[in-house]
Amino acid sequence: MILVQIWGVEAGIDELQWVVPTEPRVEKFLNSLIDPLGPSGADPYPDLTVAREVVDRFGGAITYQDPVPDIDENKIY
Repeated sequence: MILVQIWGVEAGIDELQWVVPTEPRVEKFLNSLIDPLGPSGADPYPDLTVAREVVDRFGGAITYQDPVPDIDENKIY
C-alpha cells in the first residue's frame, strides 16, 4: 500500500488499484491512468512507479509506503 496526497485528498494504491474513499471522481481518474495491460513485468514494485508518476505529473507527495520487498538478485525483472 502506498498513500499519496494529491489535490488536497489522500489516495491509496495497492496492486495497481487506486482507492480514494472521499472523492470517487478522483479515484476514477487515477485508475484511468493505469495501463490496462498492466505492468511490463520488468518493474519489481509497480505500485511505487505509478504513485511516483502521478505525484511527478500532478504534484503532491507520497506520504506512506509499505517497505519495498527485497529484490531477488537472481531474478531478471
